[in-house]
Amino acid sequence: MPRQTRVSHVDLYRIWKAGEDLDVGWLLNKLTTDEPSPKMLAGTAFHQALELSDGTDAYTLHALGYTFHILCDIDLALPPVREVQLSRQYGDLIVNGRLDGLSGNTVIDYKTTEQFDADRYMESLQWRFYLDLSGADRFNYQIFQMSECGELTYEVYAYHALTQYRYADLHKDCAKAAEEYYRFAEQFLPTLATV
Repeated sequence: MPRQTRVSHVDLYRIWKAGEDLDVGWLLNKLTTDEPSPKMLAGTAFHQALELSDGTDAYTLHALGYTFHILCDIDLALPPVREVQLSRQYGDLIVNGRLDGLSGNTVIDYKTTEQFDADRYMESLQWRFYLDLSGADRFNYQIFQMSECGELTYEVYAYHALTQYRYADLHKDCAKAAEEYYRFAEQFLPTLATV
């Protein structure tokens, strides 16, 4: 039976492999802990706030008990297809992902962050896998910079859009990354069928 994992876990492996100061314990902790951080919970709430927005008050959004004050210009059109679960088998590894949105031949992905680092997003395996899983040709990151300004209250103070495109060796690169992760997981995570 093939092993399963998430796109985010394959990308964590890439980050660990490239990081000279990260030991294997750091990676194993990230791969085996599902407890969301406060920043992750805020990101989930903001994502839902975008989904629930009817456009009548574009400067204040609410979801899951959180409030988000929009302090910057955001030209946001929600995609017609949202929350799409996808998977693909690469050798003995099934890689699962969930697209935030799909509009025609374009994958849409929302990100929240306090510090914006364009290179981090462009180097990520996420956009590559999501294009490979979906068959789409274009990947649009919609990145919202925000900071906490009160209990469960955030200010969204900057917006960035980044775009990546399908390229000739995209599937080959995804298959190679999946194979490397599979070998690592077989050695260090042998009891976990799904990580």
